[in-house]
Amino acid sequence: MALSLIAVFLTLTFLTPSTSTTTSRLDVLGWFCNNGTVSDLEAYRRSYQINLDNTRDDMRKYKFGTHEHGDPPQKMYFLSQCVSDLSPEECDLCWSSATDLLFNCFPSPGGRFYLDGCFVRADNYSFYREPVTHQDTKICGGDQDLSPGFKGLVKEVTKSIVETAPYSQGFSVARKGAVYALGICRPTLDDELCKLCLADGALSVNSCSPDKEGFALNAGCYFRYSNYTFYNERALLSMSLMKEHILYVLVISMVCVLAIASGFWCGKCIYLGASPKKRLKGKRFFFHLFVHLRIEKESKSVSNNSNLMCFKYSTLEKATNNFNESCKLGVGGYGEVFKGTLSDGREIAIKRLHITGKKPREDIHNEIDVISRCQHKHLVRLIGCCFTNMNSFIIYEFLANSSLDHILFDPEKKKELGWKKRRAIILGTAEGLEYLHEACKIIHRDIKASNILLDLKYKPKISDFGLAKFYPEGGKDIPSSSPSPSIAGTLGYMAPEYISKGILSNKIDAYSFGVLVLEITSGFRNNMFRSDNSLETLVTQVWKCFASDKMEEMIDKEMEEETDKTEVKRVMQIGLLCTQESPQLRPTMSKVIEMINSTDLVLPTPTKPPFLHDSM
Repeated sequence: MALSLIAVFLTLTFLTPSTSTTTSRLDVLGWFCNNGTVSDLEAYRRSYQINLDNTRDDMRKYKFGTHEHGDPPQKMYFLSQCVSDLSPEECDLCWSSATDLLFNCFPSPGGRFYLDGCFVRADNYSFYREPVTHQDTKICGGDQDLSPGFKGLVKEVTKSIVETAPYSQGFSVARKGAVYALGICRPTLDDELCKLCLADGALSVNSCSPDKEGFALNAGCYFRYSNYTFYNERALLSMSLMKEHILYVLVISMVCVLAIASGFWCGKCIYLGASPKKRLKGKRFFFHLFVHLRIEKESKSVSNNSNLMCFKYSTLEKATNNFNESCKLGVGGYGEVFKGTLSDGREIAIKRLHITGKKPREDIHNEIDVISRCQHKHLVRLIGCCFTNMNSFIIYEFLANSSLDHILFDPEKKKELGWKKRRAIILGTAEGLEYLHEACKIIHRDIKASNILLDLKYKPKISDFGLAKFYPEGGKDIPSSSPSPSIAGTLGYMAPEYISKGILSNKIDAYSFGVLVLEITSGFRNNMFRSDNSLETLVTQVWKCFASDKMEEMIDKEMEEETDKTEVKRVMQIGLLCTQESPQLRPTMSKVIEMINSTDLVLPTPTKPPFLHDSM
């Protein structure tokens, strides 16, 4: 059953290996689920989720991760890997897609999914050092190239990969004439096992020639050749330059350290020969210099916005009792969030950020820039910031009821959310988004329940502006579509045109908002929704209930009995209008607010959402 469901889903959602020159790195190239059934399905699924949680950070840092959890025979071993030329955002998206698909192999003991950009595998034994297995396969594609010498070029380029990749950290690309190739091994293999796997892969793809493309899907490696540049040459060049830069920096650093050590030794000799009065004067000079530089640094960080407070680190340390675990509210993408209490009694939320690269730093600056420009009752208020050598801190207003997902998806806490509160949350979020789109010309790009914070009276406030975009430059009206430089967001809330083509518009926020509306009215989480068809999403299920006039079945049973079900169904229909496949058919936030407030306004009939089978 699981196999047939996955086959249907792949047919609907993903492309088969391309026979042209437009293969996506998210294409599913091959997959299979293991034979057999685990005895405790729920425990096995929990192990899977724990393995995902423990490899997510490694995937973002290293594009590779392994983890195992449980006790034999229910112990699960898990491995995932992205191809080296993928950006962190592309890797995250590919990994999320692959792990979502692998989940549906259960209750079998595991399986494998090969996407062009990544690989995931789960099993009930340690397979990390397996180079090849009998389940390995190949895929040949594209038209044939019957030109003289094509087969010879394929052999040359694949031979080059086999000879270089095992001794280049398990990864290599090569080009011979008009033939391009890529090979990558799992980091768990040593050089010899890597070479064994790639040699087997080379034999497989060579048998595809004269086809223009060949793929070898082995347990321990991935091999591909094609007649066009399918890998990201710019990213690989950047990686190469980065390695050279690191080597250069190390050499310069060693020289600097030696120079500083020599200077320190000379200075110490002079210092020891000076009088006590001169020593004290020297200490004061360096202390005041340090203070001056620190104040200058902090002043520059807030110079563009005089409304922001520049906090001292000691103030934040005192407010959180030295960042005590009892004050921690949660963990975000780049760090933790703490509750703090200032000396005057004010409560604040402190986001402590661990910035280790250019992209996180850009996201943090972007968040400060966006939220400091926007002031609205349904947007979280930025109070100030603090910068140290180790961390950066963003300080927000404290909201007593945390994020919406903590209440909405908790079986007991969700009872606090009657229909009136849920309607107010939906309407308030729509008003906040309308302000972002119309007044600020901003697209949020990550609307979801965990980014909607609730105050003491459950009034919603949109948070987390790290992915937000000012669009377009110059403050003109937001166009219906425009190419986005990079894909970012949360799978399950991202609009189909944004995932497939990178089209950026305010309608991608409308789609995410629509998913959120259906979650609030049904009480189900979109990404965790389960029905008889385990691959069905909340959006498609609500639409089918709407089409068969059974929408009432999807209303959250935890809401009070006196709930106006007609109004709930109307709001669910608005959610379906927002999640239509065509962005042109989705309403603007201004229209959504009008639909919610004007009950006499006739709603359009929503068209099918994305990824719904045409025969349904």
